[in-house]
Amino acid sequence: MNQKNVRILFNIYENSPDNNARYLLGTQGYSTLIWFGINPNIATNMISGNTTNKINSFTKYCGYDSFLLINIYPERNSHAYNLNDFNVKYNETNQNAILQKLNILSKNQNRNDIVAIWGDSIDDRDFLRNCLRDILFQINLDNLNWFSLLYSKYENPLTASGHPRHPAGIRGKFNNVVQLVPFYINQYINSNLK
Repeated sequence: MNQKNVRILFNIYENSPDNNARYLLGTQGYSTLIWFGINPNIATNMISGNTTNKINSFTKYCGYDSFLLINIYPERNSHAYNLNDFNVKYNETNQNAILQKLNILSKNQNRNDIVAIWGDSIDDRDFLRNCLRDILFQINLDNLNWFSLLYSKYENPLTASGHPRHPAGIRGKFNNVVQLVPFYINQYINSNLK
């Protein structure tokens, strides 16, 4: 491919050398909305996916100028239940990338808003709850304003299992059917990660 024709969609992009894991994806700005998902799919710095398109659009709709997408576990896969066995190196690299980026954002922004979107997929593999617990216990939860998504067709922003909803199931104009609502992360930890 001619380098002149390459179009970079997302200027924040960290992945493994084999591209089987993605640690960070997003855009640089002054007012960043952080999205915390389960595991990445196809999106790269030059290719967007359905979830990334929704996140990017909704971020702008909410008045933020940039987004950062992080994940509980970095292995690329369409479905969490198809993830390979736990990879220590991927996990450690993911946690380090997340912690470094969140530290930078907390120093450079007045507010740090984060949307939990891992959904029920956290129950698909035994190690995913441990990965989330490890990340949450390393970051300063008090420096983050936590949100989840409330879809117009549901009364509760949490699934029946008590997890924050993932945007994959939303059909139609995402911005018209979704709103950000507070997510009580400490209550979630006490109920779901003990």
